[in-house]
Amino acid sequence: VSTQSTGIAHQLARIVRTVCGIAQHEGVVLGEACGRKLAATSSKYPVEQCKGRACKYTELSSDSDAASESTVPKSCGSLREVSELWTAFVEERDWYQFHSPRNLVLGLFGEVGEVIEVVVGKLGSVRLGEELSDCLATTTRLAEKCGVDLTGAVIHYTKDDVER
Repeated sequence: VSTQSTGIAHQLARIVRTVCGIAQHEGVVLGEACGRKLAATSSKYPVEQCKGRACKYTELSSDSDAASESTVPKSCGSLREVSELWTAFVEERDWYQFHSPRNLVLGLFGEVGEVIEVVVGKLGSVRLGEELSDCLATTTRLAEKCGVDLTGAVIHYTKDDVER
């Protein structure tokens, strides 16, 4: 394992731990927030309308037929499940082509900015859960793109910190 990939794994694990820490501190049930966010995003981006397209949901038709009933679970039980569900979401829409590490990092900065906006503006725990879910989803996508076992990295670096 290269020093660079070890560093990336460590930083991604820190992001996950920070997201989880904020959620815990603010009383956000992250698994439920992730499930709600994925269901809402699936409705906003119907496969039939956005497959292989990089577009904003506002550019899509608002036909009631297009937004089919979501089969997304109401809650995600683990980091691995969050990652698998978002991977399936991206694969269904053929969006891998848009998810370079660079694009994902830039997207993550935007999501962190939205978390800050919610915290500073005191916009509530539901909105905070949505934004933390976005950070977590983007982090899992970035880990996959970089070949990082995110669950393993979180466990490894948490154990390291506890032992210090």
